[in-house]
Amino acid sequence: MNNKQEAPFEEKIMEKIKASGVKIRSKYIFLAEKISWRGLLALCTVLAIIFFSLTVFYFKGSDNLHYLKFGRRGIPAFFESLPFIFSGLLILFVIIANLVIKKSKIFYEKPFYKISLFLLSAIIVLGALLTMTNFGLIMERRAHEKAPEDFLFRPMFERNSKFREHGIAGKVSELDSGKKLLQIETPFGFETINLTKANTPADLKIADFIMAVGNKKENIFWAEEIKIFDPEEMPMIHNGIKRHFCEKNTPPFGQPNNCPNRPESTSPIFPLNQ
Repeated sequence: MNNKQEAPFEEKIMEKIKASGVKIRSKYIFLAEKISWRGLLALCTVLAIIFFSLTVFYFKGSDNLHYLKFGRRGIPAFFESLPFIFSGLLILFVIIANLVIKKSKIFYEKPFYKISLFLLSAIIVLGALLTMTNFGLIMERRAHEKAPEDFLFRPMFERNSKFREHGIAGKVSELDSGKKLLQIETPFGFETINLTKANTPADLKIADFIMAVGNKKENIFWAEEIKIFDPEEMPMIHNGIKRHFCEKNTPPFGQPNNCPNRPESTSPIFPLNQ
């Protein structure tokens, strides 16, 4: 009886197919679509892993987390120095990857939330493993050299380390006798710090690597508190200073930068030792 009921329906479908009313898509089209979706998913996953690694590298190598050591005074500098570009791109590619999974139904036999959790876990684990290599240092250095990645990554590294209104880090190059003003070297040149209202270490001297919190007004940073740090604690800032002040002597990529024939620093605003 069921066959009798279904027969008219089957006959109608066959008639439409014969009349070209229904077009059957080639299996190769379905295959191409699946490959394209898988390729897009793989690309987004790889990029998410890269930006996760660069985000962790930034936290480990920049001045960002060290501002928290200043307590309440360091919070504004901490927030303005967060790696918004790296973390933003990480989130973007994770979202796109999840949309691809949901749209393409590549893993239709598995629950969506399980696939999403597995994807996120894979990105974190692989990104953490990548961070344990020299990948971040290589990308950071190549971004500042004439390398293919320059046009893409250099603006990201510069934007994440340049703009500070409430914090500053660098190497002391000049210090006046009254310890009211000092000049430091930063990855982007000289900066002058006013110490008149700052809680300054008594043993502060030239060549110390420091961080300060406060406010920048015009061309002078008015410090509220200063701390002395080991430059190895923030290699991005340390390497940026060596790169800026030894630009003419920078060796080829892959060779150590010992900063030979370093130029003498002079204040761009006013002499400190008069």
